[in-house]
Amino acid sequence: MKRVARVLAQARDDERGVVFLIAMFAVALVFLLGSAMVGATAGDLTIAHNARRGEAALDVAEAGIEWARHYLATYPDFNGTLGPRAVGEGSFTATVTSDGRNATVISTGTAGTARRAIRVTLQVGQGNTLDNKALVVNAQLTSWSKLFIYGDVYVDGNVVTDKDLTIVDVAPVGPVNGQGDLFLGIGHIIIDPGNKLSVGGGIYYDQDITLPALPSVDYYRTYATSRLTGPQTFQGVLDLSLPQNRLILVEGDVHLGGASALTAKGKGTIVATGDIWIDNKSYYNSGDSSDKLNVIGLGATSRLVFNTASQFVGIYRVQGNVDCSRSQPSSVEGAIIASSYTMGNTNDSFKIYLDPYAASMATAGTPGNTAQILSWQEIAP
Repeated sequence: MKRVARVLAQARDDERGVVFLIAMFAVALVFLLGSAMVGATAGDLTIAHNARRGEAALDVAEAGIEWARHYLATYPDFNGTLGPRAVGEGSFTATVTSDGRNATVISTGTAGTARRAIRVTLQVGQGNTLDNKALVVNAQLTSWSKLFIYGDVYVDGNVVTDKDLTIVDVAPVGPVNGQGDLFLGIGHIIIDPGNKLSVGGGIYYDQDITLPALPSVDYYRTYATSRLTGPQTFQGVLDLSLPQNRLILVEGDVHLGGASALTAKGKGTIVATGDIWIDNKSYYNSGDSSDKLNVIGLGATSRLVFNTASQFVGIYRVQGNVDCSRSQPSSVEGAIIASSYTMGNTNDSFKIYLDPYAASMATAGTPGNTAQILSWQEIAP
């Protein structure tokens, strides 16, 4: 009997040993499985984190493309590097090669250790809708003196004339400048009791006359190469070929010519939030047809006032009235766009020549310019 008891006790001890070993094995197995799961989870998190950074880097590279598009819409002939510029959790650097018509942009975005790159080709400087438009008026066109326009005229208002208002298609010198047509907005008429209006082309009534809206002042604050506050006078030589003079924002009135005449060379734009006054003779004397000065009156009531003779190649665009009331012969080789236009009762004539180059070739800050994407490709950074 005692022998049987000893055998049973030994068996119970053996069982406890086996159970202990099984328990230890189970604990080890659970530990190994847990470690594997933790490792897998950590690996998954690392992969997910890297993937997110990769997507972030691609988004940042896209932001670089958009920044370059806006910049090329302002400076179509820019060549060089934009950035590095911080965006969100990363930054981009964009390299630009442009001939003023077509451009290639390579934007590299970085987020943490991730880098992605995009290459696009763009068509730039194509948004200008001034083809054949020598004069565009959003309200009434009034001519009490001799006004000669070589190109097409668009008036979203009545045309009122008491002296010679001549619209022709060919300038005395140079190429054909539009068709010499007159387009009137919906519901507007011609008031010409003295039969002084002469139109070389056709007269077209009830036309939908629209132009691209001017950018906001914040746009010009962002992209201007030079920002000035208060009234400014430009006289002497204004070299628009210098980078700091390509797009000048003046938060105030602008006077072109002061104590001395203004001579401009190169290609650029002056933007004013106030009025623009032609106070002294202003002209180009280089003889280079690529020289061009655009003048924009950005304020809601910004006026363009001719106090003296002027001869410029470029686009005058103001939100308010153009006043040519002084007895000074002037000419603009380009185009004028305004809310209204008044040719005062003077003894001299005013001439507007539509220069195809001035109307079609984009320059800094020209409203309506675009940078259209032609192709998009992700490349190795």
